Amino acid sequence: MQISLNNRVYGHIIGFHGKAIHKIMNQFQAGICFPPRGVQDANTVTVTGLPNKVTKAIDHILSLEEHFLASFAGKDVPCTANNIQKIPDMSSSQEVPSLEH
Repeated sequence: MQISLNNRVYGHIIGFHGKAIHKIMNQFQAGICFPPRGVQDANTVTVTGLPNKVTKAIDHILSLEEHFLASFAGKDVPCTANNIQKIPDMSSSQEVPSLEH
């Protein structure tokens, strides 16, 4: 079965030296094939195996994709004057209140 998966999460799902993807494949007893780099349809992943195992593997992979994309969300924000916070003046008691009582 083929699924659409954002290719920005491939590295996270595959893991270092393929450790994470092999764990998923063993856990769900499913084959998972990512497209080679540079292909036109880079977001299509193929999952093979018994139907119930494939469904569970796909659910797990899509859950991981959602998690990783959510963690990327704040990293793609362009740097503008509106979203830069001013660094407090450490010598100012108004900007950095004293911790002494």
